[in-house]
Amino acid sequence: MKKVVSPDEHLFTGRVEFQGYVKFGTVRVIIDELGRVGIGTLVPISRLHLASDKNQSFSMSRANGTLAWQIFRDASVGTDIFRALLVDDTTWHNYITMGEGNATHAASPIVMQEQGGHVGIGVAIPTLSLDVKGKSGHSALGGFCVKLTNKTGGSTVKGQLVNVYTATAINDAFKTISANDENIIGIVLEAGVADASEAWVVVNGIADVLMDTGGSARGDRIISSVTAGSADVWNVGGAVATHFQEIGHCIETRTGAGLARCILHFN
Repeated sequence: MKKVVSPDEHLFTGRVEFQGYVKFGTVRVIIDELGRVGIGTLVPISRLHLASDKNQSFSMSRANGTLAWQIFRDASVGTDIFRALLVDDTTWHNYITMGEGNATHAASPIVMQEQGGHVGIGVAIPTLSLDVKGKSGHSALGGFCVKLTNKTGGSTVKGQLVNVYTATAINDAFKTISANDENIIGIVLEAGVADASEAWVVVNGIADVLMDTGGSARGDRIISSVTAGSADVWNVGGAVATHFQEIGHCIETRTGAGLARCILHFN
């Protein structure tokens, strides 16, 4: 049964069936012969296809018409970004962002990057496989990382062994270890971070460790070296004197100086 309310408005009651192609208005809503619904498009490519002439592609609103949730492509930042947002009375808040993650936009509680595959929680542009508020996370190799201030006196060196910085009243900072150091706290994850800037340090799990000239073999026990910032092999059992120098065990063979993958377990 169909009841005509006005020339521009129709009320349907009971069972309504459409066969073939049905069009409402001028490219507003269509149902094609395959049962696909298009809103804003004449050629729906899925069961429900929403097309918009604005960035917002899908919106839900409160009864008073105030927008409460949207999914859209953010063309304003020049990249394909998919976001789900919620809004309070005055301000939009990003709750999920999926896209390149290299554009400037407000921080989201959850960010999933298209490029690099990074996931961020509480950070706009994650720099690790998992980045939690830019202070802790997991590297692609499987290392647990924390972000500390570089106080080595120069740019960071990937794989270098570091210790707590204590020279001045600066918290959350690291320095390069001295020869045969017994107070190693972690391994530098990335090269080229300037002095006094924050850098990722691997404190557990797997890391590429900077080996001394002697290199290493899989299964070697690794300790701090006579060369500041580097590691060396020490496979002597029961060597109490080197106990606190221990870094972990090597899982990659390295000929000569360079990076070797190790499982960390500092003493």
